[in-house]
Amino acid sequence: MSVPLVLRIVLPLAWMILPFSSIPTVYFFPISALCLIFSAVLQPIVTLLMFGSFVTMITISYLGRPKFKERLLDVKLSGKKDGEILVFVHGWPDNGEIWNKNVPAFEPDYHCAVVDLPNFRMKEPEEKSPSWGYSIDELASCFELTVHKLLADHKKDSCTVIAHDFGSLIAAFAIRRNPSLYSRAAHIDVWMRPEKRLPLTHIIIMGVAYQYWNAFLFLLQWIPIFGTPAADLMNRFSSQTICKSVGGIAHTSKNCPAAGNYLYFYYHLNKTQEALGLCRLFDQIHEIPQDRGRSPVVPTLFMYAADKPIMFHGKSDAKKIAEKKDGSKVVAIGKPFKEEKKIKIGHWLQFHGAEQFNKELRAWLA
Repeated sequence: MSVPLVLRIVLPLAWMILPFSSIPTVYFFPISALCLIFSAVLQPIVTLLMFGSFVTMITISYLGRPKFKERLLDVKLSGKKDGEILVFVHGWPDNGEIWNKNVPAFEPDYHCAVVDLPNFRMKEPEEKSPSWGYSIDELASCFELTVHKLLADHKKDSCTVIAHDFGSLIAAFAIRRNPSLYSRAAHIDVWMRPEKRLPLTHIIIMGVAYQYWNAFLFLLQWIPIFGTPAADLMNRFSSQTICKSVGGIAHTSKNCPAAGNYLYFYYHLNKTQEALGLCRLFDQIHEIPQDRGRSPVVPTLFMYAADKPIMFHGKSDAKKIAEKKDGSKVVAIGKPFKEEKKIKIGHWLQFHGAEQFNKELRAWLA
């Protein structure tokens, strides 16, 4: 039976309407994969040529990307100039404004430095940020350079880091590299990579539901002419859907360009390379002693939202932090999701639960 020409044309592009539909985010990546499979069945030669061209274009661009150069991250300073330095680091899909409900509470007693990660407000010029963005290790280098300058400019020996989401991962890597720069750290809702192999359901939800989709939108930018505007538009809608699934959305989370999704691309690329033995592990690259383990090397506050359907940390990691005798502490905000089946605060606890967040953080800093 012949397939109508309209269907042959529409089906390969059907996935592009997903972010604008009421379809749950968990189905975005699987549906996109099915569109590709059906397209391959209906018109194998055209699909192969298009897919092959896309992969070739991306591969050539990636291999030809400029060599990494350390740079200072954008920082907004406020508060008590001679006070202890608090460095705030946001995650995806936010920018420094995610801390607008927190920084004013600490400005009277602390010198606050709010970091903006590259390409999260808008896609920065190539001369400032490479189109391929930065790996987590590269961002950790940029973060360390920025902290060095902050400490030198204010004649301080160390600072305290308050980091959320992917910012927490970046901060954790930077602290492992050079712990002497940091007196303590507060990690919000995310702590490093999971220590143990995750259950299949968790992998499906975390990976297929949104992380692979985010990485795909990042790569979509390399399609000439319409790639970037299409990726940005879809990222704007799908990020809101994703955010709502783990606890609402902050106003700063609505306009992150697809260029900011490089964190997901490199996170999974590096994990794949490590699994295949194509690159050395982070601790091996930076010659970090094996006896350091995964426990924090500085006093650590780990604060997380308990009222989410899925957690972004391992129970064993939280236990290790709580058992440390150096002032480290674990704080759960909100009632467990299993009890109320409703998210009241969620992943962005510093925004949706600002009052309690500020109270807990201030008590720990005192």
